[in-house]
Amino acid sequence: MEDQYEKKITWTIKDFSFVQSQAINSDIFVVGDSKWNLVAHPKGYGESINKCLSLYLNVADFQSLPNGWKRHIKYRLTVVNQMSEKLSEQEEETLLVHETIDVNGFQVLPSQVESVNNLFEKHPDIVSKFRLENPHLRTTYLNSLLCLTEILSQSTEKISVDLANAHSTLSCLTKAGFKLDWLETKLKELGKTRMQQLEQNLKDLKDLKQEF
Repeated sequence: MEDQYEKKITWTIKDFSFVQSQAINSDIFVVGDSKWNLVAHPKGYGESINKCLSLYLNVADFQSLPNGWKRHIKYRLTVVNQMSEKLSEQEEETLLVHETIDVNGFQVLPSQVESVNNLFEKHPDIVSKFRLENPHLRTTYLNSLLCLTEILSQSTEKISVDLANAHSTLSCLTKAGFKLDWLETKLKELGKTRMQQLEQNLKDLKDLKQEF
């Protein structure tokens, strides 16, 4: 049976409402033989950008762990409302955290390697102006990019509800230094196509009304 460890930590973020950073890292703490830290995204992360706070548990020393490492964890995150504990939010999750692979300076899951390699092969200058050094932040931004490319590969019918979020994610990635002219062009084309579809649907409804 594997060794089990327990630990409770408290992380206080001062003046949270005024934080402008895309992500905030807690101090590193040790549980068992691994180092961890919490990462908060005040404006959300991925599909949750501009919707809510995103909070994650992160392996802080993954680069020093042996090949094939994995950790089975069960954790509970509680966001405390200082005005009323009844309004506090709590989430509990059990998951398997495992090794990531370095691809062009980004830590990605083994299942993402092919997609990330294809992305860099098609767009070799995509990170020419990306300067962030924090490993977690680099992975966070790359995951947002992979999510965005997946969304934009869908048909216009499926993507319609995600266009606003796609614009927001694209803007965030561009400001961080990603060169995404090709995605911006594709997003504009999809928006134009979707608008034409809506106009045609409206015309069809008017024609149907006239027939009655």
